[in-house]
Amino acid sequence: MKKRGQLSVFIVVGIVLIVVFMLFFFFRDKITKTLREEPINPQEYLNQQLDDIKMEIGRCVNQETSKASKLLMENGGVFNRKFGFIRYINISYPVLCREINGTGSCLAEPILISNLQGKLGTYLPEKINKCINLESFKNKDYSLVFRVGNLTAVILDEIIVVDLGFYVKLSKGPYIAEKDSFVYNLNIPLGAFSKLANSLLQVKAGGTEINSLFYELLSFNKYLIQVRKPYPDEVYDITLTNNDKYHFYFAIEGIGRYERVEGRLR
Repeated sequence: MKKRGQLSVFIVVGIVLIVVFMLFFFFRDKITKTLREEPINPQEYLNQQLDDIKMEIGRCVNQETSKASKLLMENGGVFNRKFGFIRYINISYPVLCREINGTGSCLAEPILISNLQGKLGTYLPEKINKCINLESFKNKDYSLVFRVGNLTAVILDEIIVVDLGFYVKLSKGPYIAEKDSFVYNLNIPLGAFSKLANSLLQVKAGGTEINSLFYELLSFNKYLIQVRKPYPDEVYDITLTNNDKYHFYFAIEGIGRYERVEGRLR
């Protein structure tokens, strides 16, 4: 009887443990959320709120920088190109090199990284400021103060480093969490594409035909260079081999143009 009683106790304890474990597993998200919303002390609470604000700012920095970079890649280093491009199969290729009559070379318009950085620094602050939504952080049990500052962008080969001056201060009694700048490293190949385009343009400007396959192999097939030659022009599309999110378009304008459905200069 004694052994049976002990066995019954073990069974009951086991059942209780199983029920507790199942309840914890079922409500673990709510428990985690509660622990996050009700931290150990006010300073931790403010720090967590500041981290959430950084995520919201980062969302907008990533979104708007990506959009702006696409425009620069697709329009030959400017955000809006109203003329000076060749339309071919529903894509507008900006003319970055114009053939010099009788020479086999062309007059190139290189892409300067410093110019791109300046354009991003001027263009992005307003876009990012309109995107950021901090409404969910207002009317809480702390004071929120923020103001937008300047932005600098450093374009590396595969990364754009964005340093956004954005002052945020959260205060609750004697506790304060504040930050005056937010830095993000974004995986955008604007620098690499611009350098590759410049290399191709320099070859043509020197009077030599462009061997796109050579440059693809030189990059260990990291980049894909698609070339079309609607007479008398050449149009180029640079993208990553394993990711076609970004495209860098440009055209080389030839001599001997005639009217056709595609390939008209505008």
